[in-house]
Amino acid sequence: LGSKALVTFTLRNSNDYAVKDIEIACKFTRRDGRHLTDRKRLIGDTIDMKSRKTFAKMHVGFVNVNADKAKCALVSASRASSGEPFPFRCNRNGALDSCFDAFS
Repeated sequence: LGSKALVTFTLRNSNDYAVKDIEIACKFTRRDGRHLTDRKRLIGDTIDMKSRKTFAKMHVGFVNVNADKAKCALVSASRASSGEPFPFRCNRNGALDSCFDAFS
């Protein structure tokens, strides 16, 4: 048996350009913390530069009925104008410098 996994979250785009084709990954666990399943979802919407967008009750797949908790994270996104994927960028020092902040 499975249940629909519906999650609500807000994505913030701090970039100077719009982003699209946002991929999120969610991990589902039992009440005792044991892992049950993973689900990914590609969101085709565009998030304008320097803005936020809330997605309410987004269906991310079917999960085991024993799932008690979900933890989701941003996997990747593309520039809305160029279509180039940018899961992360590195600054000149090699440190992560991602301006796209998920689940804030």
